Amino acid sequence: MKISSPEKQSGPLFFSVRLRMSVDVTGFISFVENWMLFLNIFIQFTIID
Repeated sequence: MKISSPEKQSGPLFFSVRLRMSVDVTGFISFVENWMLFLNIFIQFTIID
């Protein structure tokens, strides 16, 4: 499937804005939780080394 250039230019921006609005609350919470988990693992590995 080929995407024409005007669709390419307007599509991602609109998609990201729409995605942000729909995912803002629940997605942000899960994003923070994932980062906390990742940071905890990363800190443990750096302390072990």
